[in-house]
Amino acid sequence: MAIDAQRVGAMALEFMESLEQRFGEEATLESVAFIAVVDTGDGAETTWQFRHGDGSAVRLRVARGMLAETDRGLTSI
Repeated sequence: MAIDAQRVGAMALEFMESLEQRFGEEATLESVAFIAVVDTGDGAETTWQFRHGDGSAVRLRVARGMLAETDRGLTSI
């Protein structure tokens, strides 16, 4: 199946709505991590981007910190 930009956009919108419900409309987005596993038919590859709320790239230490916080918080999916 090809990468469906509309589906990815819908998932992002759903995530943003859940953030707004959890933290309120006055909260600001500090950083975002995009992580995807893409299957090209020759195998799957994990790719990522880390961005500040303004769209600029985050520094490596910030990305590592985000991943560490996620790892600590993952107990079940």
